[in-house]
Amino acid sequence: MPQFLQYLLQSSVCLLACYLLYLLVFRRLTFFGMSRLYLLLALVASLVIPLLRIAVPEQVAPVAMPVIDATPIAIASGSFEADMPEVAPQAPLWPVLLLAGYVLGALVVLARLMLGLKGLWKLMRQGEKLIIDGYRVVLTNGVNASFAPYIFVDRNAFNSADRAQILLHEKTHIRLYHAADLLLLEVVSVLCWFNPVTWFYRRSLKEVHEYQVDRVVSGQTDIKAYASLLLRLATAGRSYPVNTFSMQPLKGRITMLFTHPSHHMKKLLFALAIPVVAALLYSFSLERKPVITSGEKNFVLLLDASHGGDDAGAVGHGAKEKELTLLLVKEIGEQAKAVGFEVNYTRTGDETVGLKERVAQMETNKADLFLSVHVDAVNNADAGNSAIYLNTRNAHASSSANASRILYAQLKNLEGLPVKNLPMHMDKVMVLEKASTAAVLLSMGNMLHEADLKLLSDAKWRTDFGAKVVQALQNIKTAGAQSTTLHEMMGVPEEMTHIWQMERPRRTVNADGEVKEGC
Repeated sequence: MPQFLQYLLQSSVCLLACYLLYLLVFRRLTFFGMSRLYLLLALVASLVIPLLRIAVPEQVAPVAMPVIDATPIAIASGSFEADMPEVAPQAPLWPVLLLAGYVLGALVVLARLMLGLKGLWKLMRQGEKLIIDGYRVVLTNGVNASFAPYIFVDRNAFNSADRAQILLHEKTHIRLYHAADLLLLEVVSVLCWFNPVTWFYRRSLKEVHEYQVDRVVSGQTDIKAYASLLLRLATAGRSYPVNTFSMQPLKGRITMLFTHPSHHMKKLLFALAIPVVAALLYSFSLERKPVITSGEKNFVLLLDASHGGDDAGAVGHGAKEKELTLLLVKEIGEQAKAVGFEVNYTRTGDETVGLKERVAQMETNKADLFLSVHVDAVNNADAGNSAIYLNTRNAHASSSANASRILYAQLKNLEGLPVKNLPMHMDKVMVLEKASTAAVLLSMGNMLHEADLKLLSDAKWRTDFGAKVVQALQNIKTAGAQSTTLHEMMGVPEEMTHIWQMERPRRTVNADGEVKEGC
């Protein structure tokens, strides 16, 4: 789901929770100022809480290393392009349609608001204007309301004995800045038009405005006469974003006029908002940051999405390697962070990063493991096949071999794109040859095969792939102190290593459809 739509959903849930608390507990109280403040703060909190990210340390014990198949590593050498192409996965259509429907609805509600403001502006221009006690009064035909510095009064009511009460009522609205509340509600109504709670919330805040003003006015005039005036001037609500003098329905206002004030100790009930907000923060804002409890330093992982920027890498069936490897690397990174790894990336977007810069980042980030992800593009090669490569002549060959062996143990059973062959040695790959730490290269599938491309573009498959890689990473971290030499692990003398080397023909297809031969 697009992040914006997810935000709107979470914000709507927050608004619903806060509004239910108001309806169940605060609505019947006569602390109208506090009720207004609560509704405004709850509205702002509902918009902000889904955006907050509160990091909370979570202690995580190291994962014990399971028994692993210690099959010897077969070493094969051959040229391998340092960077490979990527495929742009085809996005599902429903999020686009959902977003388009949301935007269309927002535009309709916005148009409604604009029409209301236009009508208000028309009233201001056409009505007769007066200045009374420093307030701008506009005489209208049938409208008794206020908005910001303007008071709208019906001509007939203005010339009657009711004028003083009407003006006092509307002056109080202006003095309490109720127009600002209404503008905020109108903006939220545009953003959250799809949420019915927004419209009920809007009505409740307008009610609180009227309760608050009625309490002030009734304290300065005869309460029965004031209630009678409300009934005589009752008018249906208009589409203007204003506070109207006697907006229907009036039953709640009349009831509140004659309701005995709530006991002041009931103000403590507003403290119930604290656990509600805490629960919402816990649900939507808390971000757990795993902390290893063993006292050891965090395992630093440097993830490398091959290619990027001007270098698209391999291209096949309209897909680019640079895009697909970034998806795979981010999936690994997110899952690795969740279990306590310190994760860094050679790139996080579509930027050009040179091979020397990638090598330098190993030292800069003090990485314990460098993991480079590629997607192959080889003609006349089987589909559903992945591979693991390392450089056995690098100073960190032993730790690279351990890492590749453990990765192989996890990925050999990967659904759809398993690693069928043992890890292989590869020359002429700078990020492996010049690595200042353990370094492994994963080549996932063959993008010239549509079946492979479909798997690589599938979010669920990438989740399963990331889970297996992260399980391997946990095992690599646990096994770090148990490393043996490469040749001990292979079970062959060092001088026999060359026997394991072999050439692997390779062909890649560029964006123009040209076939490039290589080894």
